[in-house]
Amino acid sequence: MGKENEVKEIPALVKRMTAAASANLYNKQTGLVESGKDKQISYASQVWMLLGGVLTNTEGQKALTK
Repeated sequence: MGKENEVKEIPALVKRMTAAASANLYNKQTGLVESGKDKQISYASQVWMLLGGVLTNTEGQKALTK
């Protein structure tokens, strides 16, 4: 399609965004993903972070059982 140059930076961007989400949204003490200034917790956030590769399988399993 000739679009290789337009998307070549996407893998690095995904890696940076995944690392940022892990560092800023995942609470290691609670084992849950928290969002917003009120640190909201929802099943959806846990699932999306697991599916998106932000959480490891072990972290995701723990988060979903909590």
